[in-house]
Amino acid sequence: MKKIILLIILFSITIYSQAQIEYVAPQPGSQYQNTDRNIILRPGEILDLKSITSSLFEVNGSLSGIHSISYKTALDNKTIIIHPDQPFLNSEEVTFNLQPGLKLADGQPVNPYQFSFYTKRKYTAAEQQGIASFRQKIVQDEFGSLTPQQAPFKNSPSPFYDILVNQNATPSDVFFSNWSLFDSPTNRWWIIKNNGDSVYSTPVSFNPFFFDLNHNGYITGFSVGNYSMLDSNYVTIKTFSAVGYPTDLHEFQIFPDGHYYLFGDDDEIVDMTQYDPSYQPNATVEGNVIQEFDAADNLIFEWRTFDYFKVTEAIHENLANGFIDATHSNSLEEDVDGNIVVSFRHMDQIDKININNGKIMWRLGGQKNQFTFDNDSSIFNYQHDARLLSNGDLTVFDNNVFGTPDYAYAREYKLNISKLKATLVWSYTHPPVNGVPMTSFGLGSVQRLDNGNTMICWGKVPFMSGLANATEIDAQNNIVWEILYTPENYDVFYRTLRHDWSPCARPSTSLLSTSKITASSAKLNWNASTGAKKYDIEYQKTGASKWTSIIVGANVLSYNLTGLKAGSNYQWHIKTYCTKSGSTQSNFSELVTFKTKSARLENQQKALVINVFPNPAHSELQVNWSPDFTASSDIYLELLDNLGRVIKQWQLSNNVYQAELSLTGIPKGNYMIRFITNNQQQISKLVIE
Repeated sequence: MKKIILLIILFSITIYSQAQIEYVAPQPGSQYQNTDRNIILRPGEILDLKSITSSLFEVNGSLSGIHSISYKTALDNKTIIIHPDQPFLNSEEVTFNLQPGLKLADGQPVNPYQFSFYTKRKYTAAEQQGIASFRQKIVQDEFGSLTPQQAPFKNSPSPFYDILVNQNATPSDVFFSNWSLFDSPTNRWWIIKNNGDSVYSTPVSFNPFFFDLNHNGYITGFSVGNYSMLDSNYVTIKTFSAVGYPTDLHEFQIFPDGHYYLFGDDDEIVDMTQYDPSYQPNATVEGNVIQEFDAADNLIFEWRTFDYFKVTEAIHENLANGFIDATHSNSLEEDVDGNIVVSFRHMDQIDKININNGKIMWRLGGQKNQFTFDNDSSIFNYQHDARLLSNGDLTVFDNNVFGTPDYAYAREYKLNISKLKATLVWSYTHPPVNGVPMTSFGLGSVQRLDNGNTMICWGKVPFMSGLANATEIDAQNNIVWEILYTPENYDVFYRTLRHDWSPCARPSTSLLSTSKITASSAKLNWNASTGAKKYDIEYQKTGASKWTSIIVGANVLSYNLTGLKAGSNYQWHIKTYCTKSGSTQSNFSELVTFKTKSARLENQQKALVINVFPNPAHSELQVNWSPDFTASSDIYLELLDNLGRVIKQWQLSNNVYQAELSLTGIPKGNYMIRFITNNQQQISKLVIE
């Protein structure tokens, strides 16, 4: 009996010692999956990379059969991304099998694992058109049913906005984007000073929701279907999009190590009669997808609302309608533990999600609320911009569309996670202006500043109400700064945020170039940089130990290097001095390389720059060539007939660049002129009339 018990214990220890799969995507058993998607697999610990082979992974479609695959490991060395070489078929079950053999870095084997998911059916052309139309309607519905006819477009006067209050405001710059709810061509990205002076402004197309200085120190903004990342010279250096889904315009968070999050929009045809026989059997329902990428743009985490929420949790949607915007994710915040807090506007819900396994850690608000609310009789609804403070409190912009009265608020909650209790500790709404209270159907943000002040963006304020687009208040709720955008075109802000922005920018890598390269010289080119007082250019022959430094003024955007060695590799970089003394300076740019021409190649190429005119010629012929050409011997010009015989020859000194040649006595006809020097030649056709 003791032996049997011992064997059972040993067997249990053996099973337990094998590592388990912590996270996979797609979610096991999930529906509506794209046919061209990948598979993500993560045991949760560092992998033995040598143990990974393609034979470990079996991907089998119930209709499409066995799929060959390729794979790669993410930068964390924990996550494997598996790419089927061919798309799956619509309406099939896909089964994934992890075979024995995968190991962790410590040698521990990973348990075999199997799961299945289901691809979506093929949508008809009419359904696809309906989805496209619904996506446009969602944007319109967020802002109400306004039309341009309510107010014709007016050219906004410079400076486009009024600073209503500027008294003891936080000394930093203000980032925001505006766009017109009347579709007027006024959309812009802005960075401004407290007094309204523009630091940066540029027109943008589409609805420029997101514009911010992100966690990695770069400006990021949404426009025309993706996110752009700008350097300190406002030059786009990279764009970001969701994988497999249209990129959602509400949120983009990127961090110093390069990992980033964004949302995708997931539009599917859903049989809503599963919830109520009176509902539509082919309703278009929009959910959301949360995607996390590493710095190498590997998709390492994917979380779909269809896998975790019922459509019926969209408590303000008409579920009997054929078009349902079910979740409407609009903000994401990474907590100190690495997990994420996400706001789902159409569910009146803010949730914390475990980034390692995808499980929901808690739900605040909505149908499945887990918290007791204290000191808050109304509870937020249709909210935006849920943010965590350093003390663990949660701020949220409460649009309060379904409240009574429906005033918009900035709110702060103290969260007791162990007791699942949320206590409202601060709330603020703007005083009425001209008798009009502050309401906001959509948009909005709340930013707690380091000095205790709060920056509030009011989103979609009432049209022509005189209410501010954004307000900064101090700890006693006194208004210390406020902006009102020119109201005639009904321009609204998505978020308004403060940041310290005084960059000493280096010239942008994409705008560095080397031109006019010869055997002994080259021209270095760069762009004007933000904050520049001087530029420091360093160059060297590749492999040399020392750099040659050249300092030029801020108005100089190119420099001619001379005295270079022919046929040699060189490299250069540049940095910015933002003070004349150089006490404040940027880092150097990335290296730019070039190779000088060989002396022979240079002369050969220059010998090809020869002009013969007029052509046809009569009694005289003009010949010239590039004045920077240097011949090592005299230059010969020969007139050849159609048989290649030399009819006439001229000898010219090697220090001239043009000649006038007499054609007297030469019969009319077709000829050739041959230019000979430095053992090189060029032949041009010539007609004499």
